[in-house]
Amino acid sequence: MDWNPDNEALKAKRAALIADVASILDPADCRIAEEIVDAFCHMTPPLEPPPVFHMITLHSGGLRGGETTKPGNLRLNWQNFVRDCGDMVLTAAGVIAVPILIPFAALSLWNKYWTHATIQLSREQAIALFAMWTRKDNRNRITRDAAIAAINELLTVFRLPSIEGKAFDVIERDLYRLQCIESDEQGIWLREWVKMAYT
Repeated sequence: MDWNPDNEALKAKRAALIADVASILDPADCRIAEEIVDAFCHMTPPLEPPPVFHMITLHSGGLRGGETTKPGNLRLNWQNFVRDCGDMVLTAAGVIAVPILIPFAALSLWNKYWTHATIQLSREQAIALFAMWTRKDNRNRITRDAAIAAINELLTVFRLPSIEGKAFDVIERDLYRLQCIESDEQGIWLREWVKMAYT
């Protein structure tokens, strides 16, 4: 299957990042925002359908919930930013009112786009993902019946009530909306890698 890059979405995301940084700087120095974004952010156009890029972290086998991180196609590179920061400050020293704001602009980007890319999972969602992950095949797929059986086995271990088809439908729909899984007539595809954290 050929995936087509969405270059318009890439341009729109770059413009949004530049606008976010420019809002921190003095209006007269907003041209520096472009340099900050280019030094700090590595972006690639989104592809449809997206490949498995994301990671789910589950705590204690899902019993204590978990989170999924959705950074998309944006990577923040502190090493490149620090390397280029000196040149940006020297270039802008005669113009920019407060050069110290340049690193804070990068921190603001990191806070907005990285820390907010984490979505909390409920205990039920995390348990379902953990159970399906441990029973998936080598293509990261599991049938619906096998998924329900695996979830109920894990719920028994945790001494929690078992679920039936309707309860599973709700969990499946939620995980689909979170882009953790996809469903078709062959079963469920686990789109994200699952990492266990025993805390």
